[in-house]
Amino acid sequence: MKNKRIIVLIVVLAMMASMAACSSPSAPTTAAPTTAAPGETSAPPAEAKTTLVYGVSTDAASLDPHVQNDSHSEQIVAMLYNTLLKFEADGTIVNDLAESYDVTDDGLTWTFKLHEGVKFHNGKELTAEDVKATYERFMADDADAARLVVKEITRMFESVEVLDKYTVSITTNEPYGPMMPLLCNRSLAIMDADVIAQYGYQVGDFVESTVGTGLFKIVSWKKDEELIVERFDDYFGEPAKLEKIIVRHIPEAASRVIALENGELDMINQFPAEDLARLEADSRINVIKSPGVGARLFRFGCNDPIMSNTLVRQAIIHAIDRDEVIEGLFPGLSYATTGPITPVVWGYHNFGEIKQDQEKAKQLLAEAGYPNG
Repeated sequence: MKNKRIIVLIVVLAMMASMAACSSPSAPTTAAPTTAAPGETSAPPAEAKTTLVYGVSTDAASLDPHVQNDSHSEQIVAMLYNTLLKFEADGTIVNDLAESYDVTDDGLTWTFKLHEGVKFHNGKELTAEDVKATYERFMADDADAARLVVKEITRMFESVEVLDKYTVSITTNEPYGPMMPLLCNRSLAIMDADVIAQYGYQVGDFVESTVGTGLFKIVSWKKDEELIVERFDDYFGEPAKLEKIIVRHIPEAASRVIALENGELDMINQFPAEDLARLEADSRINVIKSPGVGARLFRFGCNDPIMSNTLVRQAIIHAIDRDEVIEGLFPGLSYATTGPITPVVWGYHNFGEIKQDQEKAKQLLAEAGYPNG
């Protein structure tokens, strides 16, 4: 019997609720070809695709690493640019554009030796001058902090110095513990100094002003319609397996699902929770659930005289039926948080799951001065 299964990927951003806890995340679900029965011949392996058509809910707002501040923009920026350091899939921090680095004993100066021969998409070689120009763009006193959102998270940066063509140092005004994960942040991706000088605040607004060192280079961008990237053959690391990715903007979730099922798309992001069971049951479709960095949570207005009382906030948290909330809103697409940040975020610590306990909630309210709730 010939295997006619079509393998399609769907990225599910697991939504984690600090206000609601549930069971641990389910393992990734993968579809695999069936095995031929005795005496039958299985179909030959399908030829690998070289082009991926990807349906997304929202177009990128900006492809300027310093400006982008949403997951859709960052997803594209991640394909186009590199940072000094990077996160591996398991959260380990490794070198990216940096070949090596060291830190002074006082924790103030970080010196990076860059890989030699790294090329930008325009053919220019990356040097320490590009790192300096990239960082000084947002470090400048007159840098527009409202536009360059990275300025706010790098206020500890004091200076950037070029030591030689491939060596650069960054000095902070005080030791900064999360310096390594900060340097993995896509907002600190390294740009071509000449492109910065030529386009200024128009960097990342159109194809010509979007020049990185990443796996892919941008070749076309019709805002709110379609964005196309192609493999960068001069990439300094392991080359991309795909030759081209076509990112199509389809705002309606139902339309994205229909396009996937009709074969118009190879991959989509985000779909209604009510479609999950049907899509998982479709042998042509492979649903992959991957934990995300985001969380659904309560934000208490602690300037309120009642909510400023810690006991009141604790009572609310213990009163909630987390299982009901998650099953009602995100069935199959969420799991419990056990801390203020999610497990895939650097620095995560498991403080334990908070279970519903209404008796404890009543007790806490009474201690807070509200015995009748």
